[in-house]
Amino acid sequence: MSDSIAILAGGMATRLGDLVKDTPKSMLTVADHPFVHHQLLWLHTEGIRNVVMCVGHHGEKIQGFVGDGSKYGMRVSFSYDGQSLVGTGGAVKKALPLLANEFFTIYGDTYLNVSFNKIRYDFCQFEAPDGIMTIYKNNKDLCSSNVKYVDFRIKKYSKTQDTDMHHMDYGLSLFRKKTFDKIDLETFDLSVAHNNLISEGELGAFEVDERFYEIGTENGLIETDAYLRSKNV
Repeated sequence: MSDSIAILAGGMATRLGDLVKDTPKSMLTVADHPFVHHQLLWLHTEGIRNVVMCVGHHGEKIQGFVGDGSKYGMRVSFSYDGQSLVGTGGAVKKALPLLANEFFTIYGDTYLNVSFNKIRYDFCQFEAPDGIMTIYKNNKDLCSSNVKYVDFRIKKYSKTQDTDMHHMDYGLSLFRKKTFDKIDLETFDLSVAHNNLISEGELGAFEVDERFYEIGTENGLIETDAYLRSKNV
């Protein structure tokens, strides 16, 4: 099963203001190291060996620190947005030549509590969906809920309508390349791929029971720093 992942690290991080004026989020210091250091160490423990970092804003600084990934026991490649942002979905599509036929996606500002092996197992078991979205039952506590699912399948995913939803996108998905080959766009959000799979009845759900950590906000930075220090990583 897949040991390949696309890390979406090309955003502008406007919520962090001057903290990221000259530094991409992935290079912010968290628990004494750039955040990407913690993320790559964690991904290695989950069996990931082929990483493609989709970068834009100051992406060369991430590449300068990470290099080819050999110090983490993995192969790391870089895919740049180019002259303009292409969205999270567009970034994945540009990176397809560097990814395996089946691959994970994750955001470059999150640290998750989830078993990749269990997701891989589900990918092979439940009538072989073409994709899996990890979800968390937050009941709108952490932020707005945006997912409705029934019988291990995502039925609705919307970032604007949460009336009948109690789960949220946890930030880790598993795709097959053909999902992106079908999208005739260069610039688009990753949710386009998710919703295309939902319309085909092909987006499976993997429910996670522990919260995630993120560095997209100043409060998130503080919480993530404390969490990583508690893990002695």
